[in-house]
Amino acid sequence: MYYKRDLGNKQPSLMFGTFLVIIFGSRICIEFLKNVQVDFERNMVFDMGQWLSIPFVIVGIVMIVRSFRYKERKAA
Repeated sequence: MYYKRDLGNKQPSLMFGTFLVIIFGSRICIEFLKNVQVDFERNMVFDMGQWLSIPFVIVGIVMIVRSFRYKERKAA
């Protein structure tokens, strides 16, 4: 008798993509409440921390989208 372990529907990178979006998305929101620490940021729309967080949010969104596409391809 063989036993097969059912790991459910695998969606690689879904958890990590969600982590990136939540962590760096919240950092973007929190930076709006923070006082300006460096003079060159005074006239900027976004602080440096927000600019550095945007690529990570984009990468997280791409990873989430790719994980759902991977699930659809695997089911077909």
